[in-house]
Amino acid sequence: MTSFKKESKVSWSICPKYVPAESTTRFRLVSYNMLAQFDIRLPYFSYSPPGCLDWMNRSKATLTLLRELQSDFLCLQELDAYDFYKTKLETYGYYSVYIQRDGKEPDGCGIFYKHNVVELLIEDTIKYNDLLELCYDDDDLGRDCVGIMGAFRLRGAPSNHVVIVANTHIFWDPWLSHVKFAQAKYLTQRLAEFKTLVSKKFGCVEPSMIVAGDFNSVPNCMVY
Repeated sequence: MTSFKKESKVSWSICPKYVPAESTTRFRLVSYNMLAQFDIRLPYFSYSPPGCLDWMNRSKATLTLLRELQSDFLCLQELDAYDFYKTKLETYGYYSVYIQRDGKEPDGCGIFYKHNVVELLIEDTIKYNDLLELCYDDDDLGRDCVGIMGAFRLRGAPSNHVVIVANTHIFWDPWLSHVKFAQAKYLTQRLAEFKTLVSKKFGCVEPSMIVAGDFNSVPNCMVY
């Protein structure tokens, strides 16, 4: 059984922010933590005017921002008002896929996409609670963090090329770094399996892949 508790120091290097693509097919993707309303505790946000923390004000401001970003993909974490944003963003041309956490907190991860730009081919979800069954000697792994991934075909791109977009939220606690590491390792495993499935099902030899999310991690950790 693989141990997730020991996190060794790793060397890391800063990569370029992007590598220009040779293809003329372009799209924009935004990753955004929405800050779930139940997580707003006034002592933590003493620097913020109370009116900015009010749901009605926040939801309107956030919706305006998301619309003005004019992104083809919106990968949203801590999304606890999915029905609200789903309905509103549909009027701006977005379809969406979503997974909610299993626990008492009503937030989750969603991928919104412009349906006139991309076509959703297949989707799958990730529940990190599955790690309890894979590593039954570590109760710390029982966290209800989630992720979601979809395979998309860009309209106007080569007909057989597929882009995989994944969105996730990794556990937050800095004192339980082995939990973050285990979730990141499980994420890469599930992505590899999904990539193989997509490649075979849709005849794309090498699907492109973008992994978005809130990883609650720093560059010198094993998650990175």
